[in-house]
Amino acid sequence: MLTKMLPRVLMLLCAVSFSALAEPPLFSQYMIKDVYGGSVHSLVNKDTGSQWDGIRKDAIKGSVNFAGHYIVYTGGCGGSSICGEVIDAKTGEVIKTLPNAYKGEDEETGKPFDIEYHVDSSLIVIMGVTENKELGVDGNKVSHKYRTRYYDFDGKEFHLIMSEDE
Repeated sequence: MLTKMLPRVLMLLCAVSFSALAEPPLFSQYMIKDVYGGSVHSLVNKDTGSQWDGIRKDAIKGSVNFAGHYIVYTGGCGGSSICGEVIDAKTGEVIKTLPNAYKGEDEETGKPFDIEYHVDSSLIVIMGVTENKELGVDGNKVSHKYRTRYYDFDGKEFHLIMSEDE
């Protein structure tokens, strides 16, 4: 019995150790071939009466900055929290919110929220502490702490690729 289980246990240990040593994803690994160069569509979503109406209207005045034809923008969403959304520059529609609301600054370390994305990549990197519960790559709940998260955006959803605790 032990001889049958040993190879499986060794493979599992190797897989876990390799994933722990994995390098963070690179923007170049998630390249977008075609970057939209046309004019940005006017905002389609109706006014909601919230502070985000103005933030959206300002964002749509900008140019494509993410994943080929999207505009990522952030703004305050209560207290010192930061939220964000993605607008499709071709359609003018708000496609998705960021995966969570984030604290403007980590109270323990003083590190600020930060976000990085490129016009020619579907990878988005979000650094900070979440305001709401958060799930790790394995789907289990993780503690509230400053971490760097790597997501791939498929045009509809953010898919968590990797998360690094600071």
